[in-house]
Amino acid sequence: MQRSRAGPLHQIATNKPRNRNTSSHGTAWRGRSLAGMSSLTPLRCARLPVSAPVPWPALALGGAALVLALDPVRWLVGSWTDPAYDSSGYVVFAAAAAMFLWSVTSPVTAPRGSERSVAFALLGASAVVRLAGQVLAVNMLGALCLVADVLALGLLCRLGQRKRAVSPGWLAVVFAFSLPLERVLQRSIGYLLQELSAGGACGVLSAFYSDLVCQGVRLIVNGADVLVDLPCSGARTLLLGLLGYAVAAALCRPSPGRAAAGAM
Repeated sequence: MQRSRAGPLHQIATNKPRNRNTSSHGTAWRGRSLAGMSSLTPLRCARLPVSAPVPWPALALGGAALVLALDPVRWLVGSWTDPAYDSSGYVVFAAAAAMFLWSVTSPVTAPRGSERSVAFALLGASAVVRLAGQVLAVNMLGALCLVADVLALGLLCRLGQRKRAVSPGWLAVVFAFSLPLERVLQRSIGYLLQELSAGGACGVLSAFYSDLVCQGVRLIVNGADVLVDLPCSGARTLLLGLLGYAVAAALCRPSPGRAAAGAM
């Protein structure tokens, strides 16, 4: 009877260590689980890109400048085909556009400076002057403002800071020769150019003709009366020389001192 009683008690006594082992095994498993959870990389939510504020003043200024430039551009293109102007400005415009594309397709090699603020200031000033030109019905005034627009565009595109650098200022000067400047020169300083051309012709012909008479723009040689007319005043030759110098300066980008010395 004692053995039968001891049997269950012995079984219970022997099962206690087994229960302890099971409990320690569960504790170890939970410890490993917690350790594994602590080694997990925490999830990070991706930051949404913050959109930059829209530069409404700059867009409004650019839109106003574009609208005001439509009439001067139309007048400029019409002057290329108008026989009254006798202008080959489309050739100069093509050369300026080719220089712009040649430079703007190269990478930027210098940090950005203050060119952007200067460009917007030029656009604002040219828009005001162009508006005055439209009110006064002076087409040439509005067309001259296109030169400032080209300068502002060159500054915005950072042409002077690229690998194939082009001077924005001299590029604007090159573009200026697409305007009918020859007629402007003939109307403004045409008589002065006639005087200079007549004086030069008188100095050269006096070495060959002893009876040469020079009276302003009038030359009398062997009884023949010769007048130095506007097409012979040297306006076109002067413009071609200045255009060649402007193209060279746009590519070489000399300092203001050297540019002035070269022009002299």
